[in-house]
Amino acid sequence: MNIPKWFVKPLNHGLVRHASSRSGSSSKYLSRQRHDQFVRDRKADGTGYVSRSAYKLVQLSTKYPFFQPGRVVVDLGAAPGGWSQAVLQQCPKARVYALDLLPLQTSLPNLTFMRGDFRDTQVRTSLSSLIGQDVDVVLSDMMANTSGNSIRDTQASLDLCMAAFVSVATIR
Repeated sequence: MNIPKWFVKPLNHGLVRHASSRSGSSSKYLSRQRHDQFVRDRKADGTGYVSRSAYKLVQLSTKYPFFQPGRVVVDLGAAPGGWSQAVLQQCPKARVYALDLLPLQTSLPNLTFMRGDFRDTQVRTSLSSLIGQDVDVVLSDMMANTSGNSIRDTQASLDLCMAAFVSVATIR
């Protein structure tokens, strides 16, 4: 049977990309992910952390036990929520206040999320009144949007760090 060419549809409708058609940076990223210990732990240990950076925070808190029961923790740049998860797993009786421009991908007891820009005075005031007491630990995993210009990107990151440092004084 002879089928006309116009009748045969290609199998790849642009939905499937073969490994040979990936960009170099994409292939490098996938290779790093395949070999990254934190990514493998995330899949294997069942903690359900929504970010690999949570494992690094767990390592830090093991070495320097700054999470204690009853502590008040503020997580700036909290999305997707991995650090808040790690804090509450390490110390379930801590109270965590998370703040970010983006929504969290997790919901936990003792976790209060506020969506906003911490550089905004009204947001800081609202956060401070929400907390209502002194803060024991401030975490910041913020990153400015990158532009590709390394000098501009470095300055934007430094500005965020400085703003976080200065704004902590205004949070109770």
